[in-house]
Amino acid sequence: MPTQPNLYSYPDVDTVAASLRKYVLSSQEAALARHGKFKIAVSGGSLPAMLSKALLAPDNGTEGDKIRFSKWEVFFADERAVPLDDEDSNYGLLKKALLDHIPASSGVPRVYPIDVQYLNDTQELADQYQEALMSSFASKDSVRLPLFDLILLGCGPDGHTCSLFPGHRLLREKDSWVAAIEDSPKMPPRRITLTLAVVIASFKIAFVATGAGKKEILKKILETEEGRSLPCGLVNEGAGEKVSWFTDVAATEAAAMPPTLDNVLIKLDDDGVAVINYNRPKNANALSAGTMRDLLTAFTWAHDHYKLDLVDVPTEGPILSDTNIEILSKTHTLLINSTKPFIAAINGPAIGWGSTSLALFDLVYSVPDAIFFTPFVKLGLAAEACSSVTFQRVMGRQKAAALILAGEQFTATDLERAGLITKILPKEGFMEEVLAIARRMANQPPLALAENKRLMMEPIKAELLAANERECEALRRRGRSGEPREAIRRFEEEQAAKKKKKPKL
Repeated sequence: MPTQPNLYSYPDVDTVAASLRKYVLSSQEAALARHGKFKIAVSGGSLPAMLSKALLAPDNGTEGDKIRFSKWEVFFADERAVPLDDEDSNYGLLKKALLDHIPASSGVPRVYPIDVQYLNDTQELADQYQEALMSSFASKDSVRLPLFDLILLGCGPDGHTCSLFPGHRLLREKDSWVAAIEDSPKMPPRRITLTLAVVIASFKIAFVATGAGKKEILKKILETEEGRSLPCGLVNEGAGEKVSWFTDVAATEAAAMPPTLDNVLIKLDDDGVAVINYNRPKNANALSAGTMRDLLTAFTWAHDHYKLDLVDVPTEGPILSDTNIEILSKTHTLLINSTKPFIAAINGPAIGWGSTSLALFDLVYSVPDAIFFTPFVKLGLAAEACSSVTFQRVMGRQKAAALILAGEQFTATDLERAGLITKILPKEGFMEEVLAIARRMANQPPLALAENKRLMMEPIKAELLAANERECEALRRRGRSGEPREAIRRFEEEQAAKKKKKPKL
């Protein structure tokens, strides 16, 4: 059974670049472990600029975040039959955007441009480039296809990639590694390109496609039979899970295929329910900065494509920074403005955001042994997720103060009685029962569901949006004060001391 490509969708191009950097680093380390070199091929278009943003970003000081350019061999997935300094040259694009700016400390990659003495003979140009591949990968007689460690590609508005165009005869080329094209439908017409077989054979293939201009073609490639026959679709079909798409929300908002995220899983139900689970078991599903970003992406995608969203709420709140606070603010705004139901499922401890966000969900279900607390004051922080308003509305001022000001721990029974939890369900079969509730709701008339939620939210929407702004600004002030850093340090020391005292079984 064919495997599916991975779709990574992020809120903005900066986040796309950061994720692409991690992916390239992972590919680099795997390649160096395999054979001591990192052999890649890149295409042109907007890709060199994205690679510059991703690869020239400062490293974090660890060995695992270092780009080892001295170990790289860089080929071109396609090239135009033009001088290397021509504005249409893919080599020229990469040189200007990336190669000329590589720090000396990172080393110099070995780059394989075309041999410009053959510009007037496209077939000879292709043959000479194929010989360059043979010199690196071994002769064509000894290996059937060159195995690139990574091929980085763009996606044209017609679904072309490299210089492989829809319906073109080169899509059927089986014998060559590099093929000549004299009649490209896109200027300039004379080019060379890696063949489809070479692209598919690569260890990994990454497409980078961002912006609203990619929206319709991505939807076609990822969802339709016609799209599967386009060059990008053929790469997906041939290479399956070896393929990863790095996109932003603007490019994928029309696609029904859920994005693949590092910290969050989206599971789709036939009844129109999108189930959002956290995928950080080693960290007890704590809500890290990356998870918060993935959560916003998942919420946005699920809201745009599915009738109802079921969320397995995380155990801890996000790390404080201006960027994270902005993501937090956008997440709350989406929950407040949405006319689609969001259901929260609490399957363990709910600390910080895991507790404060509950009143923004339409229905909240919990296992009996879940605990809830919000250590804002202890950590030098401020309330979040509109809890400065919603807790008082739902539970009354005194219980709200117990959670927010005193940092008291509440049980699921406490919050069910207070009205913050809809119902406590048995631990055994918990998610199945919550999913059954979600399915029943999803099968109701969708417009009526949306209209009634709108009516319920309208009287309090402005109040919640204002509370979100106030709380996020308070979090920024708290962060600038320096007090949280010291409070968190003390808290971590206390936790470490408790672990040392805990008797071993």
